[in-house]
Amino acid sequence: MSAVQASAAVFDGERLIVVDDLEVPPPGPGEVTVRVLASGICHSDLNVIDGARPVPPPVVLGHEGAGVVEVVGPEVEGWAPGDEVVLHGLTPCGTCRPCRLGHPTACAQAFGRGATPFRLHGTPVRSYANVSSFAERTTVRASQLVPAVGLSPVTGCLLGCAVSTGVGVVRNVAGVAAGDHVAVIGVGGIGTNAIRAAALAGAMVTAVDLDPTREALALERGAGRFLTAAAVAGTAGLAGTFDVVVECSGSPAAIESALALTAPGGTTALVGLPPVGGTVPLDVGALMAGRRVVGSLNGDTLPDRDLPVLVAQARDGSLALDELVSGVWPLEAIDDAVAAVRAGEVVRAVLDLSDGRVQADR
Repeated sequence: MSAVQASAAVFDGERLIVVDDLEVPPPGPGEVTVRVLASGICHSDLNVIDGARPVPPPVVLGHEGAGVVEVVGPEVEGWAPGDEVVLHGLTPCGTCRPCRLGHPTACAQAFGRGATPFRLHGTPVRSYANVSSFAERTTVRASQLVPAVGLSPVTGCLLGCAVSTGVGVVRNVAGVAAGDHVAVIGVGGIGTNAIRAAALAGAMVTAVDLDPTREALALERGAGRFLTAAAVAGTAGLAGTFDVVVECSGSPAAIESALALTAPGGTTALVGLPPVGGTVPLDVGALMAGRRVVGSLNGDTLPDRDLPVLVAQARDGSLALDELVSGVWPLEAIDDAVAAVRAGEVVRAVLDLSDGRVQADR
């Protein structure tokens, strides 16, 4: 088999360039090529573009993808062309200590080491998070596929990060239970899913965001009340009152607030990515009252265990994913989609890489 060409948005170090001749490698042993139909745009992608978490260019970004299997490589069983799938980026080594303990997202190889599988006009192009869903075709390990029969790619793609991270941090990291008092800071793609998961668990949820217009969405997702970040900062009475605080923004100021809001014996779960090298002051004495501060990537997700459950909950409507997709843009309008994300106009922006077909599914 030889390489195939695909349309894609390639980040060249300065801007996103839409091309129609990216060379995608054929699948090798244990691999498949997927025709990507829809991709979410995550703030992690923007962190690369902005240099907050740089990746050497050129690179095809995107790590929330859904589509259909197009070509099956050697030694792959259980998959066939046309199978509907959701992609995830985890490719852990399976032998390091985190992998042995059941925490593959902490593996140094979990999300790739910057391989350059693509070519553009003879130049090697990097993959991002083992997925690169800003391309209409991508070649991945068969182990990165999750069956998604009957699930719209527009919402299904969000399972790869926004949903698995937001739900995972509540279920796997913080262990939220019925009756817990939970604060979720940041009502974005991840925060809205953390709110939903905590509410489904029977917790009493307070949502916090800088933007007061996010109140309606937070309440719709299951929060019992909404507070602006300014209100929280000015209310000393909230200090130490939450069993779990999930911080989704990565802002150092928000992380400080999360630590202050956590009750004795409670958990501060950090899931938003801070700037590289970011630090916050820590009152070590406060930890002596049994408080935990836990960071995680992708909600400490175990794909084989967690993602089939999320697919089922997406199908039955309990995750209510439709209300998260604020807009769908064609690939050639990716700059407009990114601008909408930056302006806070959307919860999740989705790229349609299917020539308009996925919009009809909504």
